[in-house]
Amino acid sequence: MAIKSLGTTQPSDWIELAQKAASLEGVTLSEFVGLAMVERSFKILNLSKSEGWKKLSKRTRGRPKND
Repeated sequence: MAIKSLGTTQPSDWIELAQKAASLEGVTLSEFVGLAMVERSFKILNLSKSEGWKKLSKRTRGRPKND
């Protein structure tokens, strides 16, 4: 699996909000952002979660346990 880093810029209060949420979920900020991106992409592309996860490579961390 190829790993890519995508630089992004966000207002500091947005980053702080995401960091707090990630911490409460017990994942890193990268994992939190990745999962949020995937969930939104599934919705926009009209894919069910099970259909969408089947199309993606496996993450070693941060992926929902039931998928």
